[in-house]
Amino acid sequence: YTGRPNDIIPTKELFSMMEYPRDMNKVLDLYAQGYDMTEFLINKKGGGVQGQREFIGFLETAHQNGWDRALDSHYNIRSVEDFDRLWRADLNNRIRTGKLLLKFIFPLIQKNILIFINMNVIRL
Repeated sequence: YTGRPNDIIPTKELFSMMEYPRDMNKVLDLYAQGYDMTEFLINKKGGGVQGQREFIGFLETAHQNGWDRALDSHYNIRSVEDFDRLWRADLNNRIRTGKLLLKFIFPLIQKNILIFINMNVIRL
């Protein structure tokens, strides 16, 4: 997961997924992006246990009342579209300032390892 536009799954699509993508590269992007979005929301409430509790409440509200209502009631973010803009701005800032942590680059490394392994298996 590199944060490049082609690697980012549209937030509305990600929030509505009921199954994993068939493409393994998209699965790796899904994990990395989901992790980053989760951390973004947890940190909006100060991180730590309090942020985690708020995030769990957010998921419960989303399950019962939808994503827009959950984002609004837990984070004062009016919609999925607004969340997407805020998250992307934060992501772009971290990329620009070099604060994108290694844990978000790891899936890209994994992806390249899988591609390398697949290419070598195919050649055998």
